[in-house]
Amino acid sequence: MQATNCTRCAETFEEGQETYHCSHNCTYCTDCTKTLNSICQNCGEKLIQVQQ
Repeated sequence: MQATNCTRCAETFEEGQETYHCSHNCTYCTDCTKTLNSICQNCGEKLIQVQQ
C-alpha cells in the first residue's frame, strides 16, 4: 500500500504525483526531498523517485 502523505510535511499525495521513497518505504514530496538533498531523515538512505 502506498503512503498518502509526506513523512516530513504531511502533504497529501494525489494520484500520479511524483514521490520519493527510501528502502524502508518512508515517503516524501518533491519539495521535502530537495530540502533533504534526497536523503531520508529517518534512516539516512537515498530517496528514489516513484510515481504515486
